[in-house]
Amino acid sequence: MALIALTGLLLVASGVSLFDGQHDTRRALIERFGVRAEVTGRLMATFTADLVATEQRVAARYLAGSAPSYESLADVSDALGFQASVLLDSTGVLLQVFPPRPELIGEDMTVKYAHLRAAVEGRITVSNVVPSAAEAISVTAFAVPFDTPGGKRV
Repeated sequence: MALIALTGLLLVASGVSLFDGQHDTRRALIERFGVRAEVTGRLMATFTADLVATEQRVAARYLAGSAPSYESLADVSDALGFQASVLLDSTGVLLQVFPPRPELIGEDMTVKYAHLRAAVEGRITVSNVVPSAAEAISVTAFAVPFDTPGGKRV
């Protein structure tokens, strides 16, 4: 009988020890995920800030002319690694689109795209996943207002 009681006690102790070990492992795993999420968040914030600054600088240099060409927008888009991009005037009217969709030139893009509307209002905005204007491919867009001699553009 004492042997059965001792065996039972050992089983209970083993179960408690196993449970405690699993609890510690779970807690450590949750802490690691938290650290990874924090690091990823900082990385994305830095990436976004750098991209926006570069986009503003490049756009002000190459897309500020009175009649920006499709080639200029295509060159800037390629250099920045963008699959798609639009260039708007200060009211949200499309000046150029990459890849080309000439029939869209002159349309108010703020009607369809909230992130572009916010940028026309002066706020740098990152969209949710939206269909690109040119090809309707899914993109996350960075809408960045910038100054030109002729006024703001996005």
